[in-house]
Amino acid sequence: MIADEELGRARVDSLPESLSQRELLGWARARYQEAAKEPGRELFELWAFVTGADDFLYAPATLTRPQAERFAQLVLERVQGVPLQHLLGKMWFYGLELSAGPGCFVVRPETELLVQLAQRELEKGSARREELSDEASGSMTDSLTDSASSSAPLLADLCSGTAPLLADHYTAPTPLLADLCSGSGAIALALAQLNPTARVYAAELSPEAAAYARRNLDAHAALASRISYRLADATDLSALLSTWEVEPGSFALVATNPPYVPAGQVTQAEALADPALALYGGGEDGLEIPTRLLPVAYELLAPGGCLVMEHDDSQGLELVRRAIQAGFVSARTEQDLAGKDRFLLARKP
Repeated sequence: MIADEELGRARVDSLPESLSQRELLGWARARYQEAAKEPGRELFELWAFVTGADDFLYAPATLTRPQAERFAQLVLERVQGVPLQHLLGKMWFYGLELSAGPGCFVVRPETELLVQLAQRELEKGSARREELSDEASGSMTDSLTDSASSSAPLLADLCSGTAPLLADHYTAPTPLLADLCSGSGAIALALAQLNPTARVYAAELSPEAAAYARRNLDAHAALASRISYRLADATDLSALLSTWEVEPGSFALVATNPPYVPAGQVTQAEALADPALALYGGGEDGLEIPTRLLPVAYELLAPGGCLVMEHDDSQGLELVRRAIQAGFVSARTEQDLAGKDRFLLARKP
């Protein structure tokens, strides 16, 4: 909301007499300049929004007086730090249009990179399991050739699909993927989109965020049919297992963008519009919740499964150390597009 309603009203009243694009966009750019902000394409998005057009290119070149006042109100709220996604009521993630608003964390571009990294590690793990499966099959074939009588029970198990080595550990026609601290469901939906045979399990503590997730799942029903989104504390393993009705050691991947911001670090108005529950990781260093998630992820993952976690750029080395303490191997830090430490990647042995 506008901090000074009278000033906001006065500025709306100061709109030019002409309600053409040139005059109104000039007025709006002046407001951005006063706030030391660069509008980019935002003004075009707001213009299309108030006219109901799908794109600025298809919007009318002149607004009605009510449309112009609505446009001006949105501009004034935007320059005072209200996220554009809240004004539009939507955000985009991995090509998906999602509902957004107060009480829901606005997804950032770096989280799309988290999904890319998760998908890469998932595919690497799948390739490794196939390789091990081939090696195991070759070894078993040699054993059968050498001693048919002693291998007869194993051959029967393979034919019936009950051999534990292959069936339980290396073949997963329906891989299970987890999204912890799911918020709007963005990561869960993206993973479901990228993995058409997977089942995705998501957990979120905030009822407000879950309400947005429900809208997003309803809007993408085909993907949602393979997503189990539940209200649950992602740091509580027993709660997750009972809520999801799954067994530990079942997941090929755990992806999470948890609260991780160190205390007092957020100062920008736009970032402060996100709910505190989704921002602050606990403790001065912000590592309380990320650290509590490590053993949960370890227990959820199958052998060879991967954890991908987003974190603050100050937390990389410490999270690698704590991941190794939790039992993970191949723990390392990956950078974001700005070259900052941003993601923990770790595998369960």
